[in-house]
Amino acid sequence: MAVRVPKRATLRRGLKVAVTAPSAGRVTGKLRRGATVVAAGRATAAAAGELKLKLELRRGIRPRTLRGRSLTLRVVWSDDDGASSTATAKLRAR
Repeated sequence: MAVRVPKRATLRRGLKVAVTAPSAGRVTGKLRRGATVVAAGRATAAAAGELKLKLELRRGIRPRTLRGRSLTLRVVWSDDDGASSTATAKLRAR
């Protein structure tokens, strides 16, 4: 599984991430600042290939407070048989 994410991202309207899924299954993503989940989202892959995963900010999180901070994105793909794959990436909030 592969994840493409910009080095710097504006989080006002959430974050769109390109994910390459190995086969059909469910893709979930969490954007963290330390242990705090800042944004999350999920999508379903109908087949192997690329899909867009939109992460939306959690309630109570102000994008302005994250400006310039380093964030970690963790994306997990899993299928109905229980197989899973994980990818992580770092980015900086604008």
